[in-house]
Formats: sequence, C-alpha cells, structure tokens
Amino acid sequence: MLQDIAMYILDITNNSIRAEAKNIHVSFQNSKAKNECRLIIKDDGIGMNKKQLDQVVNPFFTTRTTRKIGLGLSFLHQLAIQCKGELSIDSKEGEGTTVELWYRRDHYDAPPLGNLAESAIVLLQANADIDYVFTFKTDCGEFVFDTKEIKDQLEDVSISEPSILLWLKEYIETGLSLI
Repeated sequence: MLQDIAMYILDITNNSIRAEAKNIHVSFQNSKAKNECRLIIKDDGIGMNKKQLDQVVNPFFTTRTTRKIGLGLSFLHQLAIQCKGELSIDSKEGEGTTVELWYRRDHYDAPPLGNLAESAIVLLQANADIDYVFTFKTDCGEFVFDTKEIKDQLEDVSISEPSILLWLKEYIETGLSLI
C-alpha cells in the first residue's frame, strides 16, 4: 500500500503520462458530512483494450517492459476493499481512461491526504507539456487549479521555471487551506 492519497495521485497519474495523455484531470473530494472520499483521475491517453482492462488490478499484469509487476492500481483496488469502498476503471482505446475510487472517510484504514500541493508540483515539474486540472472539494468549498489557464497567463515563460513552481506551490497550498 502507498502512504497517502498524494502518493496514489502521483502513481496513477504516472500511468496516464505513460499512456501519452496530453490532458489529465485529477479530482479529490473529501466530505465529512457524507463520510466519503472520492478520487477521480481521467486522461485522454491511448486507453486500454478489454483484455488489459480485465487484468489491470492484477499485480502480476503490467504493460511495462522494465518490470513484470504493476502495483499502483492493485494497491488502489486493495484500498477500496479495505475501506469499504469501490474502484471503477473505464477505458477505451484511443480515447483515454478514467479511474474512480470511493471509500469511507472514517474507516481506520483510510490513508491520510499527504501533501497534495507537492504532488501537483512534482507532476508539473516533470511534465510541463501536459495540461492538468486539479479539483479539490470539501464540505466547505472547492479549489480548482488549471495549468492551461496558468500557462496562458505566463505567455512565454515556462510553467516549470523554479520561481514559477515555488509560487504555484504556495498558491495551491493557500487554495487548499481555504477549503
């Protein structure tokens, strides 16, 4: 199992990156009132065929050639089972993949959130050419961070410039603290 939700976001989003996605949407909802957490990661990558989709939560199945196991989705599946939740994966070849996790927020095996801002910055730093939309919701509100909007404002300055990344990390941390 991974340590926290931020690590799951990094792991599953890296699947999207390997699948050649150009647009990745990450949504995390944390509702105390509904006693639920929901993570949705949607991409426009190459998608999976039916055979791959049927095997995707098997830890001994992977499309990687560098190793013979793929643990990210199997760990996510195990998290869903342990926390009385559900995992659904929808994928179409040539269209992309959507991974949706739901679990009970108050379950004793529910992982902590981790550093969501840091995970977003790591993704931006390593993959500045991908457009991300991060949506974080709680019972108190919603924070949306869209890299396409930021890139439009930056014009000729790269979003992966160190000073921009530092500012973006503070911006995300502030946005998350308000919800």
